[in-house]
Amino acid sequence: MTGIFTLRPSFGRFPTLKCKSGLAGQEAVQSVNGPMSQHLEDLSLFARAVVGSEPWFQDPRCLPIPWRSVEKKQKLKIGVMWNDGVVMPTPPVARALDETVAKLKKAGHEIVDWAPEGHKEAMEILVSCRAP
Repeated sequence: MTGIFTLRPSFGRFPTLKCKSGLAGQEAVQSVNGPMSQHLEDLSLFARAVVGSEPWFQDPRCLPIPWRSVEKKQKLKIGVMWNDGVVMPTPPVARALDETVAKLKKAGHEIVDWAPEGHKEAMEILVSCRAP
């Protein structure tokens, strides 16, 4: 919606050494650092450069997985979670999700509903583990 591309990596793919978790009191939920750019190619350049620098030698929480190119698939299978069973999306967010799903289907991609199994229980566990 903003005209930018972003990448939200899995924890351990990009370094987070000397970074703090974004959730005070919930340090078990690890934060990640990911780039934003006006151009998709810039995200690829960033990822190749960061992973190519072998950050696992400086940040022990990084996974030692070298960069590798993969062949782009023409048809994707995408899971959509309409809500997480805890918080319902606002009407504008729900509309944006509907529009996105419609465009992805029109482009030939397969959309499957992703049930929020265990999310409510996970949230309860996280909240119960907060420091007093």
